[in-house]
Amino acid sequence: MPFSSRCRPPGCGRLAFVDALIIAQRTRRILWQNFIGTITVDAVGTVFAGLGFLNPLLAAFIHVASEMVFNLNSARLLPVPEGDRTLSSAEAATVKPA
Repeated sequence: MPFSSRCRPPGCGRLAFVDALIIAQRTRRILWQNFIGTITVDAVGTVFAGLGFLNPLLAAFIHVASEMVFNLNSARLLPVPEGDRTLSSAEAATVKPA
């Protein structure tokens, strides 16, 4: 018995599956941005601190500020009410006119 014949709840179907894949891809992309950004900022800060160009207080401030920026980047994953949603320029470029 194919999966589609067993799946009858509302929102269950090919379109819901495609939507889930799109959300998963977007989530993965944002998480990788955060991961790479955090590692990069911390690595650069560690090198500068090790060479004596960065004092510990400034290094801590830069670390906290960068973490705040990456957490705000993650906030893009929060759901937006339908009426309040505006497309980013990248999203708008992929939308085909009706």
